[in-house]
Amino acid sequence: TSTSTSTATTSSTSTPCPPIPSGPTVFLNFESVSGTTVTNEGSASIAVSLQQGAVVSPGLYNNAIEIVNSNSYVRLGTTSADYPLAANWTISSWFYNMRDTSFYRTLTRGLAGDHQIIVPLNSYFLGSWNNFDSGDTSSLALHFKNSGFMVNIAPNLVTGWHQITAVGYNTFTDFYADGIYEGTISFKSTTGVSSLGNFFSGGQPFSEKVDEFYIYDRALSQAEVVALYNSYLCAPPTTTTTSTSTSTS
Repeated sequence: TSTSTSTATTSSTSTPCPPIPSGPTVFLNFESVSGTTVTNEGSASIAVSLQQGAVVSPGLYNNAIEIVNSNSYVRLGTTSADYPLAANWTISSWFYNMRDTSFYRTLTRGLAGDHQIIVPLNSYFLGSWNNFDSGDTSSLALHFKNSGFMVNIAPNLVTGWHQITAVGYNTFTDFYADGIYEGTISFKSTTGVSSLGNFFSGGQPFSEKVDEFYIYDRALSQAEVVALYNSYLCAPPTTTTTSTSTSTS
C-alpha cells in the first residue's frame, strides 16, 4: 500500500514604514479638516486654511488638497503674518500632476517675497525665486535661482505622485526629487511661508493636488531626506507558500 500527502503553508511578511525625521514644526496631512480649517499636526501653533476653492480630495494617503483652479491654495498664517522660517530650514511636499509650462508653478511662497520652490513659466527647471535682488522683479535672469534640475527628466515629476524637498542652510539651498539629491543653489530664502500649492495672489498653481507637507526648523541631513521619502514607500505584503509531501508504503 502506498499513500502520499501534501501540506501547504502560507506566510505573509511586510516591510514597515520607517519613521519620519523627528521634530516637524508644520506637518499637514489633511486628515483633520473642518470646513476650510486645517489642523497642523506639527509642533507650531499656526492657523492653516483652504483658500479660493481649494478642497479635500483623495490623496497619496487618504486625503489631499486639490488646487481646483488657478487661484486655489493653502494658507499658512494670516493675510498679515505667515510662518517664519528659521535660520536653517527644510520644506517638503508631495504633489500630484504638475501644471503645464504656461504657468509659473509656485509650491511655496512668503508674504514678503521669496518663492522657496518654483518652476518658472515656459521652463522645467526647479529652483527658488528671490524677489529682493535689485532690478525688474519679473526678470528670470535676475531673480530665478536655478538648481539645474529639470522636472521632466528622470525621475520625471510631471505626472503622478512625487515629492520635492528643499533644504536651506547657510547661504545655500539643496533640492531633492523623490529623495534623490538634484542640485544646490547659492541662495537661501529668509522670508516666511504664506502659501502652499500656489502664489497667494493666484495664477501660479503648482500641481493638481498637494499632500504630506512638512516644514522643519532645521536643515535635514541627506539621510533624513531619504528617510522622509522612504517613509511613504512601505512595501506591500509578500506571500510565500511551501509544500511538504510524505509517502508510506
